[in-house]
Amino acid sequence: MNNTLPMACFPRVIWLLMMLGLFTPPAFAGEFLLNLSALSFSRKTIRAAESIAKSGTGLADCSEGAQCAGYIKAGDWLRYDGVDFGKRTENLQFRVAAASGTGGNIEIHLDSSTGKLLGVCEVSETGDWQKWQNFTAKIKPTSGMKNR
Repeated sequence: MNNTLPMACFPRVIWLLMMLGLFTPPAFAGEFLLNLSALSFSRKTIRAAESIAKSGTGLADCSEGAQCAGYIKAGDWLRYDGVDFGKRTENLQFRVAAASGTGGNIEIHLDSSTGKLLGVCEVSETGDWQKWQNFTAKIKPTSGMKNR
């Protein structure tokens, strides 16, 4: 049985796809690459833990309050619906923590995890799973409400 809804039900969804970067995680880190607290643009912030759908990630306590999307590995993804990019957005900022020797790339897609690639955010280690830093991705100019 296929539980997948047709794309017409989800026009213009933003997907974050986690990809292994040039980093080799140390033995203690296992396969995990990073934790994601939030994404921000045009004075708007979306808490990472509030994704509408996900694959492979889990929720983790966040030293900055509430929870974050944690235990993120290569190939995991998060989906956010109803994203309003306003008149024009060209940058997304990610609040990320990554232990020493970890990190990776966050790909930003529309419509599906293999949809139009808006941009890539390169994330380097921050030194600890709860040591948060901002990383910025330049994206293709995007505007309006996505998936509403």
